[in-house]
Amino acid sequence: MTNVEILIAKDKKYGLVERTALFSEKIVKFLKGVEKNEITKPLINQVVRLATSREIF
Repeated sequence: MTNVEILIAKDKKYGLVERTALFSEKIVKFLKGVEKNEITKPLINQVVRLATSREIF
């Protein structure tokens, strides 16, 4: 269980920041398992930038 998941488990009524951080963490973990080739590398980079953008906080 990650730190973010522990915080969420302690307080079931978590806010947007916690949910967004958890989403970002899960996206990065998912993308680590995606095969990297000339087509997927730019897409992976774009999704990571989107999912971890500070502007969504």
